[in-house]
Parts: sequence; C-alpha cells; structure tokens
Amino acid sequence: MSKNWKGELNRLATEFWFRTGDAAEVTPWVEAAYEAGETAVELAEMWGGADIERTRSHLQFLAKQINGFEPWSDAAQPLAVAALERALRRYVAHEIDPATLCRLVDDLDAAFLDKPPMPNLDRWMGNLWNCCDWCDATWTFDKVPHLEAEAVAVLARLAAAKR
Repeated sequence: MSKNWKGELNRLATEFWFRTGDAAEVTPWVEAAYEAGETAVELAEMWGGADIERTRSHLQFLAKQINGFEPWSDAAQPLAVAALERALRRYVAHEIDPATLCRLVDDLDAAFLDKPPMPNLDRWMGNLWNCCDWCDATWTFDKVPHLEAEAVAVLARLAAAKR
C-alpha cells in the first residue's frame, strides 16, 4: 500500500461508494493509516474489509472528515472514471454481471450528470446508460451483447483519451 494513505483514502472511498472497491485493499490501507498515526475508531471496524457496506460507509465518512472529500464531488471525477474503467474491464472479462455494471452506471449518472462542470459525462460513459435501460437481475451476458460492445467501445475511448 502506498505511503500516501490519505490520497488512497479518496480513491478507496470513491471505489467503494460506486461499489467497485476491492476488499483485499482495505486491510493494507488500514495498516498504512495506523502506521501514519491515524487512530479513528472506524479503522478497526474495517479491518479485513468483510462487511462491504460498513466499509463503504466508513471510507466515505473518513474521506470527508480527514480530507474534506466526497465520492460524488467534482474532485472525485477522475477517480470515478478510473472506477468505471476498472468495472468495464471486469465486465468484459465476465467477472461482474450486467446488473452490477448497470447499477454502477446508474450510480455514476446520479452522482455526476447534473453537476457542473460535467458536460463531458457522455464522453466517458458513452451510451452505457441507454444500454442499461431496463436492466434487472435476469440479464445475462448472452442476452445483452450490446452492453458488452458498448463496454469495449467506452474502454477504447478512455484509453484514447489518455494518449
């Protein structure tokens, strides 16, 4: 884990807020925070990262208290884009199901669509919102090839934007 535990806090808070966080990263981050002298009681409650909803809540709380950061803020946009990119890669590899990806798309839309300066939301989300329209738990990969095609297209646009 990076020695920049405060910066990592913002990333983890964003990833867990949008349900893309990796529980395996929680304990090393908690250890880094303890090593840096942080003593918030929420750290002990996140040890192991087993309770995802509690971890999600605690990370959001600590990010606000320590860094003044909120996962749905303008400052979170680059971290949210990275979380989307990570989720799209996992989706294309069939590691997460269509409903999970579409829940993320809906969460991102709700968090950022109406916030200035977010006129470029469609540039980094492409047509995912429309592809996820009417998504539910019954969707399977073979029934929504349009969603995988759009996921691949968005990944290509995100990669091109980094060049």
